Amino acid sequence: MTFWTPEFLAGERAPAILWAREGQLARSHRPGYPSSRPTHDHVDRWVQAAVGLGIRSIVCLLEPAELQLYDSLDLGEGGLLSCYRRAGLAVSHIPVADYRIPPLAEPEETAVWEAFQRMEKPVLVQCSAGRDRTGAAVQAILQRVDGRPCAPGGSRTP
Repeated sequence: MTFWTPEFLAGERAPAILWAREGQLARSHRPGYPSSRPTHDHVDRWVQAAVGLGIRSIVCLLEPAELQLYDSLDLGEGGLLSCYRRAGLAVSHIPVADYRIPPLAEPEETAVWEAFQRMEKPVLVQCSAGRDRTGAAVQAILQRVDGRPCAPGGSRTP
């Protein structure tokens, strides 16, 4: 289920934040997706949406080149990730290359799981579009939470 507030619906694009497991795990795209020129307003609205839903922690899977999209916004030292921290969110940055099959390698899945375990809940996982890398990470987390074994790439083993 997507959660949009009226304030965000008035903007050019509402942040899409979806609960994978309500109160525990959420997923989303990066602020301003799909634009290659996100604005300060995109970032502000996205952060407000996450905080408004009670998100406490973020696992960010963006590559360094994707984070550089925000460098021109003057978000302060540390860029987008520090902006999240200033909003009171804990952040774990696990850079994962996009356009791979499977989207996450086993060491990346392990890093995501370990971050999820130590972070205050609810945790939001994000990549650029909030689909492939985020989907694999969320699936891997939920399989472990539910006690189901995982194979590399987030697929369930028989």
